[in-house]
Amino acid sequence: MIDIHIAAWPNTPPHEHVVKATTPGMEAWARSLGWDWSAGTLKQELTGRRVGFEGWLLFDSSHAMESEKVGLGVKHNWRATAWELHPVTKNEVLN
Repeated sequence: MIDIHIAAWPNTPPHEHVVKATTPGMEAWARSLGWDWSAGTLKQELTGRRVGFEGWLLFDSSHAMESEKVGLGVKHNWRATAWELHPVTKNEVLN
């Protein structure tokens, strides 16, 4: 599984990131369509671009207390919300 942190700007602090995840099953499906969803390729293709994603919305309760929406201002927060796209079914560069 690959977790990708999404933010508005390259220097956005971690507590403002949103997480999206690809799963092994979805990665295999993407490969069958000729798409490369490896971490390196996704980082290269998506970084610095306006992008859109589709997927299933999942509340990751195991990380809720590490999110800014639940623990506002807590020093160790590394994500904006416990809600994430998991699994992602589409990655699209918009510009």
